[in-house]
Amino acid sequence: MTKSNYRPLSILPSLSKVFERLVHARVSPYFENIYHKHVFAYRKFHGCATGLLSLTEQWRRELDNHKIISMVSVDLSKAFDTLPHDLILQKLCKYGADEATTRLISNYLSGRKQRVKLGEACSPWLLVSKGIPQGSILGPLLFNIFMNDLHQVTKHSTLSTYADDTQIFFAGNDAVDVENSVNSDLERIDKWFEQNEMKRNHSKYKAMVMGNTKSNLVFSCENTVIPIEKEVELLGVTVDSKLKFEAHVFKFSSFQVSLL
Repeated sequence: MTKSNYRPLSILPSLSKVFERLVHARVSPYFENIYHKHVFAYRKFHGCATGLLSLTEQWRRELDNHKIISMVSVDLSKAFDTLPHDLILQKLCKYGADEATTRLISNYLSGRKQRVKLGEACSPWLLVSKGIPQGSILGPLLFNIFMNDLHQVTKHSTLSTYADDTQIFFAGNDAVDVENSVNSDLERIDKWFEQNEMKRNHSKYKAMVMGNTKSNLVFSCENTVIPIEKEVELLGVTVDSKLKFEAHVFKFSSFQVSLL
């Protein structure tokens, strides 16, 4: 039993969720015009399918133009549980939220406590100073607001996010330029994660190279070399470097046969 595999469970009353739904209905439309176009989670007319289609169609266009594409999939640990409350409030103010809204969200996040129970034994109650309640209505909205300015960090590459699932890619004609551009933006992204107190899991970073290149590209983050794979799991779909989806189709077909 590893303690890192467990997450806190928020027990939220029904009345709280009704109130959250009302606040969400007022706040969410305002931020629809602020979100970056490649923020795909928890938004109307957006989702895993639109996020995946956006990525693959951009890659297809670049491959048709005979470009070399490098993509790195970034991994975060306990993203929802580590968001600092003070930074969430600062970003709300930055995006133009009025004092009443900011004060309401501050009150919503503050004063929460949690403890661990194992059998009949319970730990002392501790105040929760970070994170947003999982299973709440406002949690995903606040997470999107918090993560939105990450898209302003990259200078060369394109960034696509679905909640804490982040992909960065760059397409170019020269392999060295592709490698340098991605590594440069990876460094900027990692610095943003550090400044925003997000936990990175470099050991789970994965890269994929598409297009014709004889160069052995090397991608790294904080002195950790990122393995280059021929297939990468993105938003529940196995994507290969040739965009043929054969591995995903085979996996799905095998699953259907096993059910029969």
